[in-house]
Amino acid sequence: MFARHMAVVTALGALVAAGTVVSHRGVEASALAPRVTKAAADSGWTATLSAPSSYAGDEHVFGSATVAPSVTGSGFTATVNIAGATPKSTHPWHVHKGTCGNDQGVVGGGSSYTPIKVGDDGKGTSSAKVSASLDPKGSYMVNIHASATDMKTIVACGPLTKQ
Repeated sequence: MFARHMAVVTALGALVAAGTVVSHRGVEASALAPRVTKAAADSGWTATLSAPSSYAGDEHVFGSATVAPSVTGSGFTATVNIAGATPKSTHPWHVHKGTCGNDQGVVGGGSSYTPIKVGDDGKGTSSAKVSASLDPKGSYMVNIHASATDMKTIVACGPLTKQ
């Protein structure tokens, strides 16, 4: 009888471990909550992009950006969406340390970021997989450059805020 009881307990344990809810004689067993990794707990960063007050150009670029940590916990994926750009233009972009107006350098190297190719409608999007990590206590921003030949002119910028 003891061996039979142990077989039932072992079977119930296997079902619970598999995430199955088991009920027997009014007693319900369910799986434990899954363990949340640091990367899964970090839901990322977002930014709203707009033209800096110092920008005096004809474009009125605006948009949004998201930064999501990789599932392995090393690096991140950044995505940017813009509108209001000159049709058929191309805009380099990057995640930077610092704040808009207080640039402290590109995170992960400029070659990680594919320039935004703008369509006929003035809209564009791009994504980048970056091997560097963001310090949760740090300040970061996303900026959109005027062109590959005019990297000093920022047509849109936005601070990344932790979600």
